[in-house]
Amino acid sequence: MGDAARLVEHLAKRAVNGCKYTRRMTSHLLRPFLAVVVAGFALGANAESTDCAMSGSALATCAASWEAVFAAGNQLRDPGQSYEAGYFDGMVVAVGYAYLQRGWCPAAPFNVNQISAVTAKYIRANPERWGERSTTIVLEALAKFAPCKK
Repeated sequence: MGDAARLVEHLAKRAVNGCKYTRRMTSHLLRPFLAVVVAGFALGANAESTDCAMSGSALATCAASWEAVFAAGNQLRDPGQSYEAGYFDGMVVAVGYAYLQRGWCPAAPFNVNQISAVTAKYIRANPERWGERSTTIVLEALAKFAPCKK
């Protein structure tokens, strides 16, 4: 196992053991997420990368980066794009787990790529929402994907 794989494994164990939201995350969901985030930070965010949490339009930029990285088979070639894709993945997972069974209610197990793809598609299809808070947009996308029964 290489140094990067050991680092991801170490971070996954610490996250699962140390955070109440990630205790529910199984390692098969956490490892790919952490791999993308760690790779994004390892490659280094440059001045051209976007802070995805700043606004809906910034989130749209990061969603486009995630789609490009995913379409390329998760090949992380551009540091700024890698950072944005990892940030987007992390934001979707964080909002998803924070509001799981309260804001959205998936009927079956889901994976990180599935909810990131649904969110990116929603963002691309709804540019009129880009003026809103990024977390609101992510939650709306997930709620449309898997609404809670009232």
